[in-house]
Amino acid sequence: MTACYIVASAGEILLLDEGLREVAHEELPMDKAEGGERLLDLAKGEPIPEIESLLKAVDCDSLVVESDAVAQAVSRSGWKGGIEVDFPSEAGRSVRGRLSADADHIQRIREISREISSQLLRETYRDWDRLVIQAVEGIDEIDRSMANLYARCREWYAIHFPELERVVRNQLEFSEVVLDADPRSSETLSQDLGVSEHKRRRILKEAENSIGTPLGESDLEAVREIARSIIYLDSRKSGIASYLEDLMEDHAPSLTRVAEPGVGARLISKAGSMKKLAMMPSTSIQTLGAEKALFRHVTKGAKPPKHGTIFQHPYVRNSPKSIRGKAASILAAKISLAARSDFISRVDKGEMLKSELDAAIKELRKSAG
Repeated sequence: MTACYIVASAGEILLLDEGLREVAHEELPMDKAEGGERLLDLAKGEPIPEIESLLKAVDCDSLVVESDAVAQAVSRSGWKGGIEVDFPSEAGRSVRGRLSADADHIQRIREISREISSQLLRETYRDWDRLVIQAVEGIDEIDRSMANLYARCREWYAIHFPELERVVRNQLEFSEVVLDADPRSSETLSQDLGVSEHKRRRILKEAENSIGTPLGESDLEAVREIARSIIYLDSRKSGIASYLEDLMEDHAPSLTRVAEPGVGARLISKAGSMKKLAMMPSTSIQTLGAEKALFRHVTKGAKPPKHGTIFQHPYVRNSPKSIRGKAASILAAKISLAARSDFISRVDKGEMLKSELDAAIKELRKSAG
């Protein structure tokens, strides 16, 4: 049985016989972008014209290549003989030893390497799940900024009306009250303010007996600037959340239906990519986001976490504490199936999986009484 060697370099692909003599070669495109694309396709195991052409000159029973990817490309190009992977092969060492003294070849390697790196980077940023991760992190950044601004607004306004924070604890409601009017003055709060009538009356009553220091209009306006920033950031957060929901529905419909857009997006962000999420077992998905609790369990013997990010899903969050762990397990199993359906088969099974999830949770709650 005779064997031939296929060796790929930056500028060409060579076919050598058992005596390491060159039988044929195919030059790759001189344009670095096109040449880099060919080598990148070869590294992914995809057939390229140079391999297909080279195989016509093969007069051997088997081929020796230097990577599984090249073996796959050769097989997909129609080769029916034997294929052996050996790195480094004798032919590979011989070819690289000859080319190592060629200055033009070294320069070609540098150019092709840079081009391949650039193409890989561009492909990475074309992945839609990268956009999901950026959107999730953007929302988190806005949340942190709003929390910091709210703390400053609350402390600043407490000089004037410290009792307000006892009545209004929500940061948006607090900001709207600050912007609407000064309850300690003769002004009254708007009827259409986003607080209940009961809370509105309490604010006015507390304002009558406030122990705060009266502030001038310019002082109050400075605090209102902070309140405006909080409300503006909340509107921007809503815009990004809407964009994120559309992105999830377009690219991960099954996951979006089962996990809801926000939870699904956070799971992708925690996993690092849609691919990683799809390849995770459901037990890992269940505790994804609870890494600190898991670490305490492993190192200090604390109780293992029953859920991580998926606690934000209504089926887990709103379940009785006694069955949250089971609810999280059921949900994680359906999320795993949904992610694989979206990533691997690319078939929308969202309605079916959601229906099965609804039935399972309903049965769980019924059995729990």
